[in-house]
Amino acid sequence: MKIHIVPGIGSEASGPSYCVPRLCDSLITYDKSLELLVLKMGDANNKNEYIKYFKINRFFYKKIGYSFGLLIYFTQKVFKEKPTIVHSHGLWMFPNILPGLFAYCSDFELIVSPHGCMTEYAFSIGSRFKYIYWKIIQKNALKKVKLFHATSYDEYKDIRRLGFKQPVAIIPWGIDFPETITNTDTNKKHILYLGR
Repeated sequence: MKIHIVPGIGSEASGPSYCVPRLCDSLITYDKSLELLVLKMGDANNKNEYIKYFKINRFFYKKIGYSFGLLIYFTQKVFKEKPTIVHSHGLWMFPNILPGLFAYCSDFELIVSPHGCMTEYAFSIGSRFKYIYWKIIQKNALKKVKLFHATSYDEYKDIRRLGFKQPVAIIPWGIDFPETITNTDTNKKHILYLGR
């Protein structure tokens, strides 16, 4: 069994909302036991049966995305079904901390895809407590990572800049192209935009 975990796949989650479910769509053909664990927030409405949604408990700081349901479910999966791989996507939220903490007492291989969360810019935005959160919680949750997945050489450098020595696989995300591209109006101008 393999578990992927990401805080959100709604439109506000940007790139991971598209690339993580598409990755799982491809992987499910090889491993039917694969599951994607996601917090239920925003406009996420992907109905694939391998996706499990969990409610955020509001009595904690909402931005951390704490979910008691996710904690219970993940605990049962880890100790009863014993996944071989847990792949965490992103940083800074409860779903990204959870696998790192369980890696201390479990046998699964932990893979982390930072999705740009290790850049200097990512550290400069958000709460002023981010640096403290990094030192006390987030950095410790990454100590048991077996492999980092970087999507570019710059992301690889960010991982190394923060002092992590684990192996890093640099694998760009795949792109879905339409089967045919037609442009009958040659007078129209088109803009191609590529995000970070």
